[in-house]
Amino acid sequence: MSLLSPAFVARDVDVAIAARRLVWAKFFNCGQTCIAPDYIVIERGIEDKFIDACKASLQEFYGSNAQTSQSYGRIVNKNHHQRLRALLEQTKGKVVHGGELDEEDRYISPTLVLGVDRDDKLMEGEIFGPIFPIIVVDRLVEGVKLVNSMDQPLALYVFSKNKKLIDYVLDHTRSGGVVVNDALVHFIVSNLPFGGTGPSGIGNYHGKRSFDVFSHERSTIIKTMGMEKLLDLRYPVSLFLLLLVFVFLRACFLTIC
Repeated sequence: MSLLSPAFVARDVDVAIAARRLVWAKFFNCGQTCIAPDYIVIERGIEDKFIDACKASLQEFYGSNAQTSQSYGRIVNKNHHQRLRALLEQTKGKVVHGGELDEEDRYISPTLVLGVDRDDKLMEGEIFGPIFPIIVVDRLVEGVKLVNSMDQPLALYVFSKNKKLIDYVLDHTRSGGVVVNDALVHFIVSNLPFGGTGPSGIGNYHGKRSFDVFSHERSTIIKTMGMEKLLDLRYPVSLFLLLLVFVFLRACFLTIC
């Protein structure tokens, strides 16, 4: 299943802020969160500026060498490190930043991959690592079609100043949760329900909804043993009794009419 959480970036957005927030969200815990943005859908014309802004944010957060930064994590184990290495080796996109690996240290540098398409190896499922594919489209409407061609994601992010465009994306996609002009933060708002839809999950929790989802409302009927004769009609009866009931009901009907 292609349960990838997309991030839409429109050309009207403040590129520096969008890049900073997405870099934080993607590389938090080395990309190993279930609601990390898996890939970016960006409108043509701002991709180079956006990549430069991402590089500036990476420098700000992790310095010139993320491997020596106390703020940058590691891949959970060597099996996942090898899985991510294979993805990088098989992608048809261009690594425009990062790509350094150290298996013994379980380290993969923050990596940006440009020129990815729908059929790329990086688009087959949740990446769960510090690899950020970037898909360039002429208009975000194309990105909506791309997102809808895959399974419904757990999270979806939209960066734009245009309310009509934001509403269009929200009205024409489905996802477990949505954040506009930021990422990840919906998880920490306790009164917002958190969960998936379709393949990305069933139900939600947080706050009172956590109590509801883990509670079972047991339907119960308690009756007396009386008035049994009134229930005769629900039991198997003789054909003669059924005929009498039919005649009685028909007579009542004719009387009323």
